[in-house]
Amino acid sequence: MKKILLFVSAVMISSFLNGQKLTVIDDIETENTSLDVQFRHSFDGGILFSILKKFESDYTYFTTDGTVENTKETTVNPGVHSNSNFDGNYDVGDGYIYYMTRINTGEKIYRLSKQTLDIELFTTIDLPSNEYINGIDYYKGYFYYTVEENFYRISLQTKEIELIADLGFYDAKGVKVYKDKIYLLADNNDGFYGLFECTGTAASIKLIKKIKPFQGISDQTIHWFEFKDKLYFTLYFKTDEPGTIYYTDGSENGTGALIDIHHNSFFDFYNVFKIGNLGDKFIFFEHVPNGGLHDCRIYASDGTPQGTSELLPGTILKNRAANIEIVNNQCYFLSDNTLYKTDGTSSGTMQAHSEYIREFNFIGESLYYVSEDALINKVDKSGNSSQIKYNGSDISTYDELFKSGNKLFFTSSINNDRRLIVLEDTLTLASNGQALADIILSPNIIFQYLTFNESQIGHELIVYGSQGIRLMQEPITQSSIDCSKLTSGNYFLILIDKKNSKFYKSSFTKL
Repeated sequence: MKKILLFVSAVMISSFLNGQKLTVIDDIETENTSLDVQFRHSFDGGILFSILKKFESDYTYFTTDGTVENTKETTVNPGVHSNSNFDGNYDVGDGYIYYMTRINTGEKIYRLSKQTLDIELFTTIDLPSNEYINGIDYYKGYFYYTVEENFYRISLQTKEIELIADLGFYDAKGVKVYKDKIYLLADNNDGFYGLFECTGTAASIKLIKKIKPFQGISDQTIHWFEFKDKLYFTLYFKTDEPGTIYYTDGSENGTGALIDIHHNSFFDFYNVFKIGNLGDKFIFFEHVPNGGLHDCRIYASDGTPQGTSELLPGTILKNRAANIEIVNNQCYFLSDNTLYKTDGTSSGTMQAHSEYIREFNFIGESLYYVSEDALINKVDKSGNSSQIKYNGSDISTYDELFKSGNKLFFTSSINNDRRLIVLEDTLTLASNGQALADIILSPNIIFQYLTFNESQIGHELIVYGSQGIRLMQEPITQSSIDCSKLTSGNYFLILIDKKNSKFYKSSFTKL
């Protein structure tokens, strides 16, 4: 008898580990399949996304934590047009996530409450026509930013804007906080573009090193990224000379050029200058002009010029997609709808999946991808494939698989209505948690209701039959759950304490 119970228990746990939970958000724009949905940002516990209705020009913004109850239109509609976008994702530790978006008269900064998921306008930065904020970052109670040659800050407490310094340069870009200092890129007013640092005052601004002769810096975004003990950044000008990736440790001797790459590689339209860290290396992509296509080459670097090289010399990756993912020290990316992976070496750069893929992402070590027919599929770490279904029916997606925490967000048409769908992999929940611990239900022989103690309210309940088939899954919101739909017999259950990443198993009998 004990052997039989052990076998059944193993089947039950296996079924649990290979399941997915799908949540369909039912309260956004029903009876409408002509929506442009854009996923903006992820934050602790949820995402910010927007919808654009057909024949309208302004986006409506929503927030969600992946549940129906906490999905809602934001309290303030930013009122920005379809070609605008929220930039930044600043968590300054005060319970808000800060965003910035361009308007006709300047820039607006919004903040999103992580507790209520509400958005409110923080402040508006008025700017002259055709002038933009060139870079912004948070440092010790202030947002610091540049507009042309001027250096400003905004207090989070008073919301007052203060001019720190008229730098006297032609143009300043960048603003990056790293190792308790603010870094700037600017014209040194002597014909050279340089790297500067400061600690938030005019008197503290100093030149670290002259970088290269100034020839009119491009208006495109400057990319900053941290690797090991150095700060890396890109710089390129309005001419057709190559762009350059630089590095700095904050000293003149510790600042230099890593590698030159094509000047269009940093152009936002192509969106191919993506970076992924692989432990002792990082991966980046160089754009190869081809009539607007996203063709590129792939490089790996250990952070030094001599340790930077092309992984597949002479190979052009055709029409590479923007998304890359790092899993188990492997960088995954799409080229011409084929999934590749690399460990940072030429021999370790190879095709990872043979099927045509439109879009992909990972939850844990499980690959989720959108096939050519727009259906969503899963491949677990053992190579087992399955198709994601909703109530036994196929579901397709219009948009990317947007990841936040251990959830994927996408949209699909269900009963001719456009729906936001949240996919959660229970395998990831189990693998991220501790071993399944035994608990004792009292009573464990029931007629209709399973009862729980106060500490178990808020957990997720999954009930399995004797053959390992999942029969129920729902949150525990009160001290008892009705099991009248279950027939008489023996059942196994798992309680998931998501807050503390703990998992418990037990059994009960229904008379």
